[in-house]
Amino acid sequence: MSISNISPPKPPEDPNTVTLTRLSPASHPSVISRVKEICIQAFTRESVASQITSASPTSFLPSAFAAIKDGEVVGYVCLKKYNQAKSENGGECRSAVLHTLCVDNSTRSSGIGSAIVLALKNRAIQNDLHYLLLAAALGPTQSRLITFYSRFNFRVIPDAEGASNMGEGLSNKITEEALGGLSALLMLRSGITSKEIQAGTSAKWMKCRLITRHPPSSSSSSLRPESFIYEKEGCWKFLNGGGLRSELQIGPSCGVAALYMCLSLNENSGGSKIREDLLLRGIELNLTIDGEFFSIHNLKKLIERSSASEKFPRSLIYPFPDFKDIVNIIDLNSGCTLVPFDVLGNGVTLRSGNSSHWGVISGYELNSERLYVQHSQNLKGFECEYELLKESNNQLYECGRKYKDKVAETGEMDLKGNCLLLLNSALLDDGYKNENKQII
Repeated sequence: MSISNISPPKPPEDPNTVTLTRLSPASHPSVISRVKEICIQAFTRESVASQITSASPTSFLPSAFAAIKDGEVVGYVCLKKYNQAKSENGGECRSAVLHTLCVDNSTRSSGIGSAIVLALKNRAIQNDLHYLLLAAALGPTQSRLITFYSRFNFRVIPDAEGASNMGEGLSNKITEEALGGLSALLMLRSGITSKEIQAGTSAKWMKCRLITRHPPSSSSSSLRPESFIYEKEGCWKFLNGGGLRSELQIGPSCGVAALYMCLSLNENSGGSKIREDLLLRGIELNLTIDGEFFSIHNLKKLIERSSASEKFPRSLIYPFPDFKDIVNIIDLNSGCTLVPFDVLGNGVTLRSGNSSHWGVISGYELNSERLYVQHSQNLKGFECEYELLKESNNQLYECGRKYKDKVAETGEMDLKGNCLLLLNSALLDDGYKNENKQII
């Protein structure tokens, strides 16, 4: 059996999986009553009623949710909107503050709190949020709070990123009393009974970067290009038989998103945790600022120094490959070709690198030199001529002004004329041959 046919065992289903049900004035009285009971366990002053009645039925934020497990209300969580910064295209960077999180006393230490955080992150991803933020109050349990939320890829915002001004920036969004209530609640989650902890500017702010989201579909086949390409003329062949699972990026994270699409080769995707781990590892190694990679060597280093190396034990920086080499990789299902190019809408263009983007060559048309490229700005990907994609790749001279602050200090702008081959089996230095087909 070849390594390409071996899939890892599926992890067992989390017994503490919860569902978040959005609350509104129209919610069933018994649900609202139970939520209030849970909140009273955590607060002496905070009232959940205003959070429920202020929730708009048409917008995601501010939002109040009841956490449901096996038909029972086991917790409560509330997000409030906070647009922290501008995005790379001048629009708002969509962020939210985890304002309140309560867990029923009878379920403490059973993992329900962790399940609520994971469910909340999935909700945020589906609503295109870039960041989740929270405050860990100054006190004896601050380090424990930071450790707990670090498990979900929240990281402390250093003063250099403006953490010292977070309290001022939120002055009109969340009251000081609410911050105090949040701090008390978070400390309760760590087993502390004090309800009078003051937060204020002494709190340590944490943020979690949300990377990509799955398209809203329950059918796995509809997430792959084979479901679109059959509408067109010609006959196509794809990696995995039907192409890779599509990912839609959130914010400037096309490099990590493209890599994550590659990780779906021959197996089910590993969820948002893997995506976030890749980004945090890249930041830790000073290889990327926010998920973008303008250095192909930096992206290669991330693969080699992260869990991605388990899937792709060999990665090669390679001049843009010949069409027949791309065909061989797809025919043998032996890996992925990550390609940088200039993007325009859902297609390729020539802009000297000013709209550079990462994609994955996942298919080709028989009896022609047309390729199918999947990328994280459009679910369907696009078809293009081999020569046009090669020409776009060979003119990536710069990264463009709007991306200057996204270039890591390490590495150089070295995308021009290069691709990254990710191979899913250990190969010999002189290349891997199968049925007289040489891949490298």
